[in-house]
Amino acid sequence: MSYSQFIMAVFAIYVVYYAANILYDAFLKQSKTNTGEEEEIISIGEEEEIPSQSCR
Repeated sequence: MSYSQFIMAVFAIYVVYYAANILYDAFLKQSKTNTGEEEEIISIGEEEEIPSQSCR
């Protein structure tokens, strides 16, 4: 096996791997995550309220 054939084989394996992950995330994982649970929003840090200044 030459060097270029090895590189092409590795590239093909990566393409198949990433395509399978995208398809899994798009179709199969979607049915598992929609079980009626709501997402919890977590705030990191404190939010500061900035007073608005109106032009008079």
